[in-house]
Amino acid sequence: MIALEPHWASLVVVAATLAYVVAAQPRRRVQADDTLAMLASVELRIEELRGTRTVRLPVPILIGRSPEATVVLADPQVSRLHARIDVWNGEVAVRDLQSRNGTWLNARPIDEPVPLRAGDELELGSTRVVFCGVGPLASPADVGAPQSADERNSAVRRQFSPQNLQ
Repeated sequence: MIALEPHWASLVVVAATLAYVVAAQPRRRVQADDTLAMLASVELRIEELRGTRTVRLPVPILIGRSPEATVVLADPQVSRLHARIDVWNGEVAVRDLQSRNGTWLNARPIDEPVPLRAGDELELGSTRVVFCGVGPLASPADVGAPQSADERNSAVRRQFSPQNLQ
């Protein structure tokens, strides 16, 4: 072992401790991501063998066979927790959760978070999930008032524009 002067040895210990503390910190989500997640819901059209259903849910959304998943699929080719839809870097994105058969976005496999656009198609096993868009969380007045994803996105932009936030 190399002998260091006590002054340098203590400096090395402090630097190593600081490096460990910084590296051990969990990644914190960006404030904008948290705000978007609180305000937005995602609309998905789920096409399974037994039929098609449309759901509107707040993010994050876990998709899989497990009862703990937000969207439960009865597809034996889907993992218990297969994929997650959440906000990353200010965009709604999907990522595979190390599933057995993988998650495919528009016929391409994904291995990191990929932003979603209206009309994007996810393949999870034999189930197809179509991302219809992002809208505000449903209020009681919105129930039964059908709107397209584009109309909802425009309404959210107007509602949270700088002029309306003053």
